[in-house]
Order: sequence, then C-alpha cells, then structure tokens
Amino acid sequence: MRLDRAALLFGAACCAATSQTGPVSPAEDAVRNWYQVVNNGSDQQHLADFGIIGDGPQPLERAYSSLAPTLRSRMSREEFLAGYRGLARLTLLQDHSMTGSSPDSERVLVEEERTMVLEGIPAVAWFEGLITVTKTSEGWKISELKDVKPEDIISTPIGGEMPWHTDPAAVAMASLHCEGAAGCKIKTKPLPQTTSTRPGKVTVQTPDGLYTVSMAKLHNGSWIVLETKQETGYVGK
Repeated sequence: MRLDRAALLFGAACCAATSQTGPVSPAEDAVRNWYQVVNNGSDQQHLADFGIIGDGPQPLERAYSSLAPTLRSRMSREEFLAGYRGLARLTLLQDHSMTGSSPDSERVLVEEERTMVLEGIPAVAWFEGLITVTKTSEGWKISELKDVKPEDIISTPIGGEMPWHTDPAAVAMASLHCEGAAGCKIKTKPLPQTTSTRPGKVTVQTPDGLYTVSMAKLHNGSWIVLETKQETGYVGK
C-alpha cells in the first residue's frame, strides 16, 4: 500500500563545510552505492497495517554489514536498525563530497527523503548532514552517520531566527563576512540553481578579491555553503 505524504515536525539541524565539485570521488561513490542498498529497505515489523512495503529489513541489514568495522564496533546492529524505525522508503536526494579532509578520510554532505510511519501516522521527513567515509582494506566505507539529522521544515520557511538562510546571496555574503561591507557585491546573475550532484555557485566581489561560493539548497529552502574559493587573476581594491 502506498503511504500518503504528510508534514513532520522536527528540530533544526544545519551544517556548513567546504565542498569539492567535479568528478565523483571514491568516498562519494561509496556513499551512493550504500544508499542504493538502503533504498528499498523497510522496517516491516512496524508497517504491518500498511501491507508489504519494499524489501523488508534485509537491505538495511546488508547496509549495516557494509559499514566500516570501526563504526560497527561502536554501534550494534540493533542500534542501527532502531534509527530507521518505521521506515518504508529512503531516497538520497543529493550528495556533495567535501574538501579539507585527509587522504584516507572524507566527508560527504547528504540529504535524504524518508517515507515512514510514526506512532501509526504516515509521514515524509527530510534529513541532512555530514557522513564520514574512511579508506579501509576493503575500500571506502562509511565510518560515521551520527550527524545526519532531521531538517527543520517549520521555522526556516516562515522566518524563524535566521530567515536569511533562504537567500543564497545573503548566505554567500555572510560566509565572506560581508554583512554591511560597502566593498562587497554579488557578481553572479541570476543566483544559482542546484542539482542532486552539482552545487550552485555565487560570485562575490570583496575588497580582498573575487570569490566563488559553492552552495547546496536543501528541501526546506536553506542554502548551505560548501566551498569558498578565491579566484586568481583578480586584485581586490
């Protein structure tokens, strides 16, 4: 039976980091492959009232088995499955590999859509955060998942404490500490668009130089800075 979509209230969870665009990294490829395993998994035990959903818990169990040994040593199979209680379907919406990591460890920003049942109520929730991927003897494996948390889908769209997070120009300017600076201005027009694998970009002229700010737009409308890169061949005023 298909689950109806419904709004789900959750607390805020935002992250900011540096990002790398271009070819898919081994860590990013590992993340995408892992989500392909999870994709059709479901917590059938808590979905009995809705019939047979997906492939049951087997994909989730395989996903747990494919995590890095260091993560499995800290998190039991039961603890892992508890994090997906009531899950009917999970979709990876976007992923962006991060720079600034060591050669054997990388962070990847992900955004998920989860169709699930909470206290008997069908709902759709969006999660985002940073996944850590580590190079092991068996290849690149996910070694940390704890920072993937529910998005704030309530306060951000209606203003909340930081309504400027939904304005990509304001986010780009703030990342360069340009608030109120007379020598800063947006050079890119129109403002960026993102895809599931490619961040949007805004170019900002500052007194110190010309910068390209790469950003990702979440489902809740917030923009997250992924990378700030100074362009060469430009002399600031």
